[in-house]
Amino acid sequence: MKSFLLIALVFLLLASILTGCKVFFSYDEEDYIGRTEDQIIARYGEFDRSTKWETTGHYRSGIYIIKPKRVGYLGTYNEEHFLIRFDENGVVTGCEYVVTGKGG
Repeated sequence: MKSFLLIALVFLLLASILTGCKVFFSYDEEDYIGRTEDQIIARYGEFDRSTKWETTGHYRSGIYIIKPKRVGYLGTYNEEHFLIRFDENGVVTGCEYVVTGKGG
């Protein structure tokens, strides 16, 4: 009985670590800084949301949604996304992991 509980505990711990860390391995700031918008899109796909500079037509910012906002009877989950900022030449200048809104 004790060995079963120990195995179950290890399994739950391992599952929580793997699901919690997956986001940060996939969206690491060092993978983005200094790259161009074309390199980012070629590697990670089109942005879920974006804005462009009016003067140059390059992206101003791009967002990959990690976890969409969900409102339900058992609680509200805030949207989690990864925001990438570009300069006027289309080169990444900064990025950050963002959780929006208020939980409930």
